[in-house]
Amino acid sequence: TFFAGLGLLSVTVFVNYTQNCVSSGMDVAMLVPRYISQRRGAIIFSILGVLANPWRFLTQAITFITVLSSFGVFMSPAAAILVVDFWLIRKTKWNIPELYTPGGIYWFTGGANWRAFVAYFMGMWPALPGFINAVSGLEVAITWVRFYQISFFFGYIVSGTLYFTFCKLSPPPGLGVQLNFEVDGTLVVDGLEKEISEREKGAGETKTEVFT
Repeated sequence: TFFAGLGLLSVTVFVNYTQNCVSSGMDVAMLVPRYISQRRGAIIFSILGVLANPWRFLTQAITFITVLSSFGVFMSPAAAILVVDFWLIRKTKWNIPELYTPGGIYWFTGGANWRAFVAYFMGMWPALPGFINAVSGLEVAITWVRFYQISFFFGYIVSGTLYFTFCKLSPPPGLGVQLNFEVDGTLVVDGLEKEISEREKGAGETKTEVFT
């Protein structure tokens, strides 16, 4: 019990610190850079994150298991959509400048990707009645309880399959083209033919390279 508790505490502290280094610490350092650095802000919010942790969920095994199970209900469909989108649909190719372009290709329709939202809710909602039963004790049919018990696998498979199908029927914009920036600011276009002029010794020649 001691080592399990120590491991849980360590995970809580380390996850808080690493996540807050990127988000909270950086944001606060930007707001009041005269007094708080990114490291100082990360440490402050790591402590606050541990203090604000809902420790009541950890007092009983049943409550703890219910909380952990709820992550499968809501997170597994989202995880499946992200994996399918990055590896199968876009094949690891992203147009990074467009991520920061208002109204760009990742703005989709009104700022929402309907393929992802429909696939997410279709994989998530069957587990909700069982989740309500586990949280509040409200009686539901045993079928809904079973959906809740396998929510991670069910949501992952259903949402991932639906999202892949929707993207094949209605492909999102910008597929197959990757734009990135090197450290020196050079624009790299992956998957498109790009001419590069290179002067060789003794003669000037134009080479054409295809980046893949």
